[in-house]
Amino acid sequence: MPIPMDEGENELTLASNFLRYARPLTALLIAFAILLARPEIGHGLPASGYEETTGIDYENARPDPAAVPISEEAAIRLAKGALPAVGNKNPDEIGLLYAQTGDYRPRIPAWKAAWDMLDKGTILLAEIDATTGDLLAYETRFLGNPLNEPNSGFPASITRDRAKAAAEAFVRKAVPSVRDFGLKELAFSQDEMYDFVYPLFGPARYSFRFGLTANGYEAFNVSLAVVLDMAGNVKAFSFTGDPGQPVAKRAAVQAAEAKRIWANGFRMMPLYLDAAAGYYDGSEDWRLVYVMDRTLWSIDAMSGTPAWSDVYGYSDIAARRYENIPPTDVSFVLRNVSFEQAVRAAATIANFPSDTEWSVQDEADDGQRRIWELEGIDPRHREGGYYSLTVDARTGQMLDYADYRRFIRDADERSSEPPIIKVADARKLAERWLAEHIPDFLSQYKFAVPFESAASELTLEYRRVHRGIPVAGRALFISLDGNGKMTRLMPSPQSPAVETLDALKPTLDAEQAKKRIVQRTKLLPYYLPNKGYPFTHDVIDLDQKRLDLLYLAAPANLYELYAPDRVDAVSGNVGLLSSGEVFTVGGPLPADVRSHPSKKALQALFDRGLLLTDSKGRLLPDAELSRGEFLRMMHKGMTFKGTPYIGREEPFFSDIGTKHPYFDDIVYFAERRWLTPNPKIALKADNPLTREQMAVWLTRIIGYEKRARTLKSDPQVTRLRDAGQIKDKGAAAVVMKLGLMKPADGDFKPGGRVTRAEAAESLLKLAEIQSQLDKPLWTWGYGDDEYSY
Repeated sequence: MPIPMDEGENELTLASNFLRYARPLTALLIAFAILLARPEIGHGLPASGYEETTGIDYENARPDPAAVPISEEAAIRLAKGALPAVGNKNPDEIGLLYAQTGDYRPRIPAWKAAWDMLDKGTILLAEIDATTGDLLAYETRFLGNPLNEPNSGFPASITRDRAKAAAEAFVRKAVPSVRDFGLKELAFSQDEMYDFVYPLFGPARYSFRFGLTANGYEAFNVSLAVVLDMAGNVKAFSFTGDPGQPVAKRAAVQAAEAKRIWANGFRMMPLYLDAAAGYYDGSEDWRLVYVMDRTLWSIDAMSGTPAWSDVYGYSDIAARRYENIPPTDVSFVLRNVSFEQAVRAAATIANFPSDTEWSVQDEADDGQRRIWELEGIDPRHREGGYYSLTVDARTGQMLDYADYRRFIRDADERSSEPPIIKVADARKLAERWLAEHIPDFLSQYKFAVPFESAASELTLEYRRVHRGIPVAGRALFISLDGNGKMTRLMPSPQSPAVETLDALKPTLDAEQAKKRIVQRTKLLPYYLPNKGYPFTHDVIDLDQKRLDLLYLAAPANLYELYAPDRVDAVSGNVGLLSSGEVFTVGGPLPADVRSHPSKKALQALFDRGLLLTDSKGRLLPDAELSRGEFLRMMHKGMTFKGTPYIGREEPFFSDIGTKHPYFDDIVYFAERRWLTPNPKIALKADNPLTREQMAVWLTRIIGYEKRARTLKSDPQVTRLRDAGQIKDKGAAAVVMKLGLMKPADGDFKPGGRVTRAEAAESLLKLAEIQSQLDKPLWTWGYGDDEYSY
């Protein structure tokens, strides 16, 4: 039992706070934001006119109930049969609306129903396909402190295997259209985990995700997620994909032939790109890479016909050719400009009237650049929008221009026939002006073709090209109307420096890069709905549900999750264009853990995202844990559904900057005073975690530091053979009394290094005693005290 503390227990958070901060199941709760009570209706079916005040959204177009196979009464019977929590109670609300079971899927009519079960402190929400009778979504919402909901704490009443069997049985009963398919347990993706995976220290739940299989093939992008409490009661469900039935039983094209078709259909092109472009922190990491000039959508497994994407990745750059810009008689001159000079320079090409009234809306000065944001009003059309001009006053460079009037022209202006301008004429006007107002325009940019020959408004693209290689993310766009006047200017950032690009020397050519991509990729057959749309151009009527057999590109090592699409031309490394960590949560336990003595604890942390596999699919239970890894595990276990904490951007330790991989985890701990920040000392987050350090941190986390000071001479510590080596004997006593850590053969081993399995055992035990602590560890959202229970 936990050690009694002097402080009293915290009050339970009110139900209203729960409703305020709870994250709903994505699609279902959009329709049921609030369940409105209607005493005059009672617990029967909605009366006429009920939709005017219901919590269901009836404002948008609704399906015709007479046109769907599943009637309202039938939907209610199906819900009662599939959902034990409903019992024999009719819904307090029910309505026929449109639902969508996944991206690029058609809207389907669905009955959406809600039950007021306030005698049990819950509201039940369900969504049933009105064409098949399939349960599409379900959730139980508990109106109180979620930690107090029955069967929502560790230890579990049933094993994970029994919970999985219960989840499979629920799917078979609730989704009639998939009864002939096999169920395959899958991991949760990053996006799915936020709706279905609960934190270790939150309401205890089992979460399972299943895919469908038929004839030995998996149905791509079809998912059934089931969430159960610790007694096996279903608390949430979602069916995504709505697949239909397989058209073919066996692929006519073999995988080797599909790979040959794919490999012959693309080439690698060199490209400069910023690997840090997605971080939005101002940092840059320029690389010279080879990228695929187009990306495979799919290959028909029956005919071998490939479908390629010309818009994904950098296909748009590959599809262009780049022409040199002819020299002009003007060039950019670095100079300070006044407000009036900036307006006059823009007026030589922009489309605003000469009597436009300009004013400074914003001004920023960082010591190097002085940026003016100007707004212009046409005195004859003061309600007709405005012009926007941004300029660097210290260099004279034009940074942006936009005519926001053109979107709200007067009717007579819009009805008049606009003049036409040819590309050649537009180029002459644009390039002369750009050469004068954009630094290094003539030397660094090329014109991107093809382009339309003539139009009432043309947008010209100028791509930065270095030594014949395009630079990603560095394109300038200028739009001219039929009179040759600029309506929009979107310049490119000036970085990177020429010296930065010159330093990137390739060590392999395009063919060598392609060989590496081919070696790291394989083609796998999947069933995809409706001819694979959007993975193919061959689109059929989306109302015709069917599964077609198609090959998709996959990584040769499936634990890498996605097929590679780039090769670093300098290092030769093969990877993905996407930046950031890619991971999955839960699923079948990795092979290296299935017979481990700590299997139960490892599975619990693996299912909740505290432990992730490596690139080979291993959990490495006996690997040493670093200090930073432990902080991250605790952070993930405490924060609602794995949501990362967005901390303050300031140094807490000398070796921990804002870009450190464990920065947010460390800030989370420091702001709760579980770590004592000191910018003059190093935290050494990458060092191995010792048993004594884990004991100290666990003692701080549960708030037992005061009691620990009274236990320094506790016999449970003093009788240890290595008691003299323990610096914080009180912390060691606390964790042993609570069962969070155990001695081995009479030794505490304070300097011993903690393994992933040992940490898992300690954290699972901590979850089991959480309800007996003075303050539960779990927080909703980002860890602010007002969000905590």
